[in-house]
Amino acid sequence: MDSSREIEKFIKKYDLEKYLEGYNYWDMEIKILEKDSYLMMSGMDKRKLYLFVDGLLKVTLLSSEGDEMLLELTKPFDILGDVEFLLEEDVHYNIQIKERSTFLELDFDKAVKNIRFYELMAKTLAKKLRNTSKKYSVKKLCTSRVLVAKFITENRKYFSSTIKYGDISKLLGLSERQLRRILKDFEDKGLIERKGRKIDILDEEGIKRLTS
Repeated sequence: MDSSREIEKFIKKYDLEKYLEGYNYWDMEIKILEKDSYLMMSGMDKRKLYLFVDGLLKVTLLSSEGDEMLLELTKPFDILGDVEFLLEEDVHYNIQIKERSTFLELDFDKAVKNIRFYELMAKTLAKKLRNTSKKYSVKKLCTSRVLVAKFITENRKYFSSTIKYGDISKLLGLSERQLRRILKDFEDKGLIERKGRKIDILDEEGIKRLTS
């Protein structure tokens, strides 16, 4: 694979040229990780910066009792290591690959000196904050059925062996039993069809009505 062409493809896809002034393609390394491997783990050195450009990630924390808490399922585009970069802290969470994912690893010292890159980080962090606030509000204001319907419509391409029901229930603040009961109800009403963990939407308008 011609890594410079792959890097150029992703930089153009996400309109990143203006934020990476002074960078050459050899200042970046393309990193491809397979499902179930880890990009970052708690306690890892903070001097890593990645542009997440393709795939699906699972971000988790471990409680003091050793229980895993799912924080989010992350889709591109995102910057990983940005908070640690700004606060000069080590990584305090785990990032696991849920489907084959691609990253551009940046030269850390060049990023420190690039003012435009700070602008990209600020915009990306602002979007993370907005999305977190939105998710929290939705969880507080919506019924369990609406939460599940919204998740299905927003993440349909990932419903396969990639996402487990246990992960979804943790993310939505439901028990796995509640989630399965709601999915069965949707299926009985002809809204969806389940084939293993794969979910197909049969009635687009019906699902949309649930989320409005």
